[in-house]
Amino acid sequence: MEATAVSQMLKITEDGIFNFWIEIPLALGTIGGLTSLHPMVKFAHQLLGNPNAEQLMKIIASAGLAQNFGAIRSLVTTGIQKGHMKNASFKHTKSTWSN
Repeated sequence: MEATAVSQMLKITEDGIFNFWIEIPLALGTIGGLTSLHPMVKFAHQLLGNPNAEQLMKIIASAGLAQNFGAIRSLVTTGIQKGHMKNASFKHTKSTWSN
């Protein structure tokens, strides 16, 4: 099996339109299994408005795109490592002051 990127970017320069999409092979179900047994899964499903399988796939893909946008922002601004270290430093400082 060949590994390929799941996110794709394309900027159409003549119109200034920026397209960014993700393709993830997902097999999701919204009926049965943990959706009716686990209380947090039931709560999350209700919180999302009880989406059907197709809608849930779109929600999950949107979350994946949001993560990719966050990573791209880090790459083009401070860099992932610097941003990560700043976040870790903030958490350490916050926990030090709260103790």
